[in-house]
Amino acid sequence: MFPKPEPYARVKARTKRQQAQDRARARRAAYVRAKGLCERCGAVLVLELAKATPFTVAQAHEIRKRSLGGDPLDEAQIVIVCAACHEVLTTNRERAVRDEAGVSFVPIIPKERV
Repeated sequence: MFPKPEPYARVKARTKRQQAQDRARARRAAYVRAKGLCERCGAVLVLELAKATPFTVAQAHEIRKRSLGGDPLDEAQIVIVCAACHEVLTTNRERAVRDEAGVSFVPIIPKERV
């Protein structure tokens, strides 16, 4: 006789936990690479929420969106920024670009409306 298969909900929960741990590991590695500073403005940041205020918590911005094929586990695609800088990046006023020299932030010039 075959053993009863593991319930799908349990498998899904375990997979979700593992993915969350992997993303946290990638964020931690990017935080260490950034030396605890915002990569855009240089503000001192804290990784743990319990020790931070809303403005000093380190936020991870993914350079390439997941919907466009970005990998949330690739630490080279993660930029550590403060809340104010993350808001600038997510509202498409600037774009983060990583090259051999490091990270640069390029302003996005809106197209003129006709």
